[in-house]
Amino acid sequence: MNNSSPLVSVLMTSHNRQDYIAASIESVLASTYTHFELIIVDDCSTDNTLSIARSYEQKDSRVKVYLNPKNLGDYRNRNQAAAYAKGTYLKYLDSDDLIFPWGLQVMVMCMEQYPEAAFGTSANREEIKMYPMLYSPKEVLRAYYYSNNILAVGPTAAIIKRDAFESIGGFSGENYFGDIELWLKLASKHPVLHLPPGLIYWRIHEGQETNSEKKEDKDKADLIEQKRLELDIRTLQDPACPLEKEEAHTIIQNLKNIKSRNAVKLALQGEPVRALRKLKQFDIGFAGFLKALKKNIVNYS
Repeated sequence: MNNSSPLVSVLMTSHNRQDYIAASIESVLASTYTHFELIIVDDCSTDNTLSIARSYEQKDSRVKVYLNPKNLGDYRNRNQAAAYAKGTYLKYLDSDDLIFPWGLQVMVMCMEQYPEAAFGTSANREEIKMYPMLYSPKEVLRAYYYSNNILAVGPTAAIIKRDAFESIGGFSGENYFGDIELWLKLASKHPVLHLPPGLIYWRIHEGQETNSEKKEDKDKADLIEQKRLELDIRTLQDPACPLEKEEAHTIIQNLKNIKSRNAVKLALQGEPVRALRKLKQFDIGFAGFLKALKKNIVNYS
């Protein structure tokens, strides 16, 4: 076993994942790439998650398990896990997801080829491309805002340079969209590497946060949508945004177009009060609403 500092810190945060965490841990330990540490930070689980994790710590010196003295929540616990890391790269793997045996090997090999990239994301759909592909800040923001590509992934599908992560203070702690917030902050300043698909397996089950979010009350769902739009507008209006002001303005208008058309659908579905409230939340007046019903402007391929 190589006792020097690991190149990759695999970070696994957990809370009541006794049904899945063993498979997640074993998927990491089965990696063809072996120069890693696996850091598991349990966020006050009330089931057997912690004891399962500690059983692997006893068997493999690369596994290190920590218990938070109090519950931090999703993204703050991700920051806590990163604080223990020694690797050049941070590789999050949620405690209900899996990484394929070749996943770490491919991610590290690609990142080592492009040291200018702050992070890499594994493609979430099959495309005819030569991977990996390096995108400039301007290119990656265009790909995201026009095609919902490259940045539209969670932490399990990404690998991050630790120094870049630390330079912006990690995750803000914002629930539900802390990952895209981090990607936008990094992508506005640094190149991003688009990695091949098929490196991780994102498990879908009833207990995960994304499914829980779907069951939230409508008021909370609308507030989350409002905050997401505010995040996009902040990113695009930031003086550091790599896009030209005119193009950034076009993207904001495109986003409002979509919100306005969705409000029309809500009204037609029998929720006119909610539709009007959403338009107010998005700061779309009547004149802006009429303007926003037009087709989106797309000037990027």
